[in-house]
Amino acid sequence: MHQLDFFLGKLNERERFIIERSYGIGCMAESFDTIALRLDLGKERVRQICVAAVKKMQKYKEMIKE
Repeated sequence: MHQLDFFLGKLNERERFIIERSYGIGCMAESFDTIALRLDLGKERVRQICVAAVKKMQKYKEMIKE
């Protein structure tokens, strides 16, 4: 869980909220539709932010491996 906290800590507040809700980290998993309603965003925008956040965390993971 410490590594997950490290990677989530690299995200901004909105990215972290979306990742946690999408994957059910510390809560029940929610659909992009539900998250979009909470954030007053479109479903597609939530999906785009989620994809970008995952890529950001992968970048940090690669940096740690080196």
